[in-house]
Amino acid sequence: VMARKIRFPLNMKNGAEVRTLDELKENFDLESVLGYFTDGKLTTWLEDRYYDIEAQKVSVINAESSDLKAQLCAVFGIKYAEEQADDIDIDTINRRNEKKNILSQLTDNTEALSNIDSVALNQDDLLDCYDLGLSTIYLVGDTVFSIPVSVTNVTYIGLCGAKVEIRASDNV
Repeated sequence: VMARKIRFPLNMKNGAEVRTLDELKENFDLESVLGYFTDGKLTTWLEDRYYDIEAQKVSVINAESSDLKAQLCAVFGIKYAEEQADDIDIDTINRRNEKKNILSQLTDNTEALSNIDSVALNQDDLLDCYDLGLSTIYLVGDTVFSIPVSVTNVTYIGLCGAKVEIRASDNV
């Protein structure tokens, strides 16, 4: 008896759980699709559904290509809007995927996992969270995070042994 393959949906920014090519086209969100492309899930999703033509086209796209975003849109017949796509940074998407993988191994905290952009695994991530102006930041891992007193109105949630050191010139 062959085990039944569990087909996972692609989750888009608008909350849609995409299970078919038509649903993907209706709910197309370049940032999410890029994320699934870079971690290999897009090709798997297409292959699992026997969308062989699209899977083949996606599998030959070079992740380093300067027109990666346009190529991905073309595979699905989506009009590529360069002005919107400029806001999407592939390095940010890769870091997001990396953080999700690390976090899912450390904790099953669904709040943190669903707010991956609010998760800091190291000091650089924490600085990125400050740059985004986040009001809640999850500090994760056996790390000492250096918190400046100049950053106010932020709620910190420590997970998996995170520690903080508050940087101030006098006692706080």
